[in-house]
Amino acid sequence: MRMWFAAAVALALVSAPQLSDACAVCFSGRDENRQAFTITTALLTGLPLLMVGSVVYWLRLRFRELQERVRRDRSPLL
Repeated sequence: MRMWFAAAVALALVSAPQLSDACAVCFSGRDENRQAFTITTALLTGLPLLMVGSVVYWLRLRFRELQERVRRDRSPLL
């Protein structure tokens, strides 16, 4: 019985999205709201990529620095 009720509620929400206006930004007709939503989405998508990229770049520089230090320490003194 619960399965049928859950299926009926899901079908009602999918077929009538106006009934489930949970987000005021997503369904707003104003252009400013849609633009803010798009910009925020782009920012929240790009920020983690930038953070991970920065860490990878820093690790790469650190690895090269340590590699150069090991190479200098192993070279014979002139």
